[in-house]
Amino acid sequence: MIKTKLILFGVVLLSLFYLTVLYFALNPNVSVAYSEYYIHNSTMFYNQKVPDMLLPLGKSLSVKMLMPYFSREGWSKQSIKDENALLLNKGSLIFNLNSTSKVEIFNFQFSQVNHPITVFFTIAGQRFIKLLMPSDVGLISLNVPNALLSHRFDKVNTLTLCSSSPVSLMNLMVKEL
Repeated sequence: MIKTKLILFGVVLLSLFYLTVLYFALNPNVSVAYSEYYIHNSTMFYNQKVPDMLLPLGKSLSVKMLMPYFSREGWSKQSIKDENALLLNKGSLIFNLNSTSKVEIFNFQFSQVNHPITVFFTIAGQRFIKLLMPSDVGLISLNVPNALLSHRFDKVNTLTLCSSSPVSLMNLMVKEL
């Protein structure tokens, strides 16, 4: 009788332990950067110095400063380490914004091109098409309506870039209105 109660108590205790582990596995209490890198496998690099993945506003961001925001797909990893982000086909920038920011302009500085390259940008289902010309010195300004951008920390923004041929991103400046 006592042995049966002990076994039943052990089974209940073990079940509670496994339910607790299952709860924490389904509801991890981790930073956004950790979640995007380890759980969703969406970012190429994990940077503990940018746990909330907030994109700095109003200053030119080099490829080195953009490292935590590059997606795993579409970018040459070695070129990013060499501070010259080569967009091979379709890649993304994954980021958060401050809840009070009114971002609308993304200025992309690409390397000089020899022939016209079409660059497609997609955010929140909205598509923008820009033409990168040899005479443009690689600058593309993208006006994104603030309504398309999420300002919630639990929902990151994904800005997808797709180009007709490989092109290198040199830096990015995000301006606030």
